[in-house]
Amino acid sequence: MMAATGRLVDRFGRSRLLLALHVVRGAALLLAAFCTGANQLFGFAVLFGLSSLPVIPLTVAVLSAGQVPASLGRLMGHVWLLHQICAGVGILAGGLTRSLTGTYRPYFVVAAAVMAVSSLLLWRLAGLRDPLPPATPTAPTPTSPVIA
Repeated sequence: MMAATGRLVDRFGRSRLLLALHVVRGAALLLAAFCTGANQLFGFAVLFGLSSLPVIPLTVAVLSAGQVPASLGRLMGHVWLLHQICAGVGILAGGLTRSLTGTYRPYFVVAAAVMAVSSLLLWRLAGLRDPLPPATPTAPTPTSPVIA
């Protein structure tokens, strides 16, 4: 998965890939809100899980652009701390929603809305209106192994 992420970053750039993953995660949350069976819920879990795997490294890469290398450890610590706090709050909110309403649907809808807001913020703050990075050559170089 991470190798595929690297290739996609080379082709589209970090910010654009992160934005695409946010959109996929938001769509998965909306699908979860309206799923009616176990198969659909399984599909949501796979889609959300696969699109979540590269999000933290990409977030750190986008946030660390232009930062002093000596401050990257502190930045990574803040990102992970915020990630863990939000994960805990998310679990609590899901449980409370289920206890109060008997369903997770409102939780998934609100989570999808949060993903939409984060996507808009990312688009606005990360300069996604810049041109795409130049295409990288796909032909093997003399020093790279040839994959048959």
